[in-house]
Amino acid sequence: GHNLQQQNCSSCHKVHAGKNSLLRDDQAKFCLDCHQDVKTQFIRRSAHPVRKLNVTCISCHSMSQASDMEPTYSLNRVCEDCHSDLTGPYLYEHETVHGWSPEGTGCNGCHNPHGSENDKLLRQPTDQMCRQCHAVPGHAVAPTLVAAHTLVAPDGNFSRFACIECHTDVHGSNSNDRLLDPDLPARLGVGCSCHGLE
Repeated sequence: GHNLQQQNCSSCHKVHAGKNSLLRDDQAKFCLDCHQDVKTQFIRRSAHPVRKLNVTCISCHSMSQASDMEPTYSLNRVCEDCHSDLTGPYLYEHETVHGWSPEGTGCNGCHNPHGSENDKLLRQPTDQMCRQCHAVPGHAVAPTLVAAHTLVAPDGNFSRFACIECHTDVHGSNSNDRLLDPDLPARLGVGCSCHGLE
């Protein structure tokens, strides 16, 4: 913790600040004095709006208990405070979004919570993000990945389509176990009976 980094109470608090929290400042700007590596992440193309003070370090890191710093399940809980529209519950879950699941990595598996050069705080560009799991030998989807996409790309070059063009419900779906766009047949102008989207 902070005490191991030679921080003391006055590094973050003022004893006679006259505020309930006794923090040096309400926006917790003092965090970035030490966390320079994180500070640079907030200037990336896609970032949480910490520089505009729409959120602050203590919006996510309350520092009230040790579990606030956990990178998987408890941090997912923090993400859900603002992003409840993405958390479900869903009839068809994308296992990776659950930090408590053996298959899951939690929000941080795909997103860098501070900032990224990729859209939507993604750790990698969208298709690379998907394929890091779904195209790996041994993954449950890998053996059928190419075969399942020959309808979309008969020449075998399914990589010309972005995964998210069809698989729009990446966090989970209430309509399709492959997390496909419910309006896909209308968009493509073809039947999608194989995916149960007729």
